[in-house]
Amino acid sequence: MDPRHLYYTFWNINSRLNHLIVSVNSLQFIIDEEENKELITTLAPHIGLLQVNTWDEIDLREFCNLYSLILARPSSIQLKQIRADTMPNLIYLLLYSNVIFFSPKQLIYDVFSNRFSHLRSARLGYTLVNVLS
Repeated sequence: MDPRHLYYTFWNINSRLNHLIVSVNSLQFIIDEEENKELITTLAPHIGLLQVNTWDEIDLREFCNLYSLILARPSSIQLKQIRADTMPNLIYLLLYSNVIFFSPKQLIYDVFSNRFSHLRSARLGYTLVNVLS
């Protein structure tokens, strides 16, 4: 079930339903368009799989329990937010290859130094690394 439907249908009916909604820790959330910030803030700690298909700036630091992250259009800010210390459970990382971008050194270091201890698959798209800076 889409977490949006749970949120918009049952949120704030009563505290028991609110507690039930946020007790699930492996929700799948796909963002294709501008999303309600309150919805993201409420559900972010309970999202396990996140797919972002929009140009909107989504703050990834709120998603502390991610095991799968897919970014269709990663921004430089989002790339800096993908860190082993803020996403310790990350198993799968996909950055679409239709956009060329410079990856922060910290992301490259975290991926290739085993700092993401659970990471099993990382597809970094067309990543450019600036070795001079």
